[in-house]
Amino acid sequence: MQHRQKGGLMKLREGRVKRNEKKGNFYWMEVEVSEIPSLAGPGQFVMVRGWEGYEPFLPRPLSIAWSSPTSLFFLIRVKGRGTELLSRMKPGEKIWIRGPLGRRIELPEKFILVGGGIGIAPLLFLSRWGKGYAFVGGKNKDEIFGRELLEKNGFEVFLATENGSLGYRGTVVDLFFKKLPERLPVYACGPRPMLEKLQGYDGEIYGFLEERMGCGMGICKGCAIRTKGGIKHLCTDGPVFNLKEVVFD
Repeated sequence: MQHRQKGGLMKLREGRVKRNEKKGNFYWMEVEVSEIPSLAGPGQFVMVRGWEGYEPFLPRPLSIAWSSPTSLFFLIRVKGRGTELLSRMKPGEKIWIRGPLGRRIELPEKFILVGGGIGIAPLLFLSRWGKGYAFVGGKNKDEIFGRELLEKNGFEVFLATENGSLGYRGTVVDLFFKKLPERLPVYACGPRPMLEKLQGYDGEIYGFLEERMGCGMGICKGCAIRTKGGIKHLCTDGPVFNLKEVVFD
């Protein structure tokens, strides 16, 4: 029997890359793997290792961007050695995944999504559990992803690029406050300055937070954040938090 830890499987499961396609500044990867796709819920993530040996030593935390009965989908942006190795993976290559990890969240029937750059990844997965509005932003058109998936799931999509190459010229936060269609719960993911500005929203607002993460299971205590209720850890208490409760340094 496998040992389960707060909704996540501790065992690294072997999967295989089915596709890994460059999409603008990102890579869209599909991985065939057993059991995890049927267990994963909104707000959860996985730890991924696409290499053998100890360089890099730790697997990388990745948001679940989509799933099918037999596959997980990831949106990857190259930031360091680990994501660089993942971006180079070819169909048929082995990959190891632990999860799902993190706290599964309950969603209302209708809500708003606000994603900045790679932050759109976990929000695509959330869109499977409701409908509403989605604000998607990036520095330029190569950082805009997921419009078709969001519209297919019943979301009206608003786009923003900082250089004006697609949609509204400006930040996605500016567009959100300018075009806010209804007072609904908001789920956001993106750079910390974006989340800090969204704390000014006068309704319910939740954010996917990001910190360096070692184990993904609450053992290493490396992903600590400050909240009004004390220290919390992304991997076991999150990664989704009420933004009104988060204390940004």
